[in-house]
Amino acid sequence: MGFFRSWSIALIAPRGGVGGVSVLRWTCNRRLVYNRAMKDDIARMGDTQREVVVALESLGLTHAEIAVYQASLALGPRPASVIAERAGLKRSHTYNILSSLQKKGIVQEIIKNSVRHFSCCQPTALVGMINNQLEDLTVKKKKLERVVPLLENLRGPLSKKPKVRFYQGQQGIQEIWEEILRTPNEAMYSIVDLEFSWSRDEEMRHWLKSFIQRREDKNIWWYAIAVRSPTCDRELAKRSARRRHVKVIEGLRLPAEITVFGTKAALTSTKEEMVGVVIENEPIVDTLRAIHQYLWHSLPDYEITDAAESLASSPPAE
Repeated sequence: MGFFRSWSIALIAPRGGVGGVSVLRWTCNRRLVYNRAMKDDIARMGDTQREVVVALESLGLTHAEIAVYQASLALGPRPASVIAERAGLKRSHTYNILSSLQKKGIVQEIIKNSVRHFSCCQPTALVGMINNQLEDLTVKKKKLERVVPLLENLRGPLSKKPKVRFYQGQQGIQEIWEEILRTPNEAMYSIVDLEFSWSRDEEMRHWLKSFIQRREDKNIWWYAIAVRSPTCDRELAKRSARRRHVKVIEGLRLPAEITVFGTKAALTSTKEEMVGVVIENEPIVDTLRAIHQYLWHSLPDYEITDAAESLASSPPAE
């Protein structure tokens, strides 16, 4: 046939089944392609046989390996030439497949009368093979988990891929703050202008009160640099003062809030369209924390006026 080469792969159907042996033909012209005969054979294949083929393919077996395994299973211990004839393959090709199945633990070789015979494992042993692989994967996973911190320490700060996540809407903003609560014993470092805070929305006030309570219970301190304003006076007077330290900055207008917590930084804008972003990047987070700390040491504490204290229970001005 010159440049072209063809061969057939037989899939052994259960004895008594329709068709007896279903032959799948592969044609190679530099690469394997299905020909019309193969498609017709697959179409004629019974549901049971198709289920068998799919299950064996899930173990990583090729069509040729499935054919050899089924032939060996039907014949019992036999020489490669007998298995090749039953599978519809050339003997040399069958030897290669048997060698591959031996490496996978599916076929064993025995010597009878100085002749090599091949026998496949029982079908139930295939399940045992999967269980052994699962146990092996569990051991490998535990070993890897132990060394992951060591591998992370080997990564340079500039090689760590940054993570940026965007959030929208009320639930998105709440999720950002809930993430803060999932980092217990970590302080929050914020720069905030409560004139632009979502806390002025009555619907959100109840949730914010719950958040502050849970933050305090988790021992998370809030170190805030806040722009002085009547709104800020009133809001701070209303809120619990436990586990918070607020310093004041004058003459700024900050429509977005910056909060650094743990290894992350959050930027949120909540007065009009509620949007936020969480950044996990060590250089950026360290820079924002350093700016906060620099300002912190140069600013006075935020002193709430007596007038604000007396108005703490009044509704915010429109």
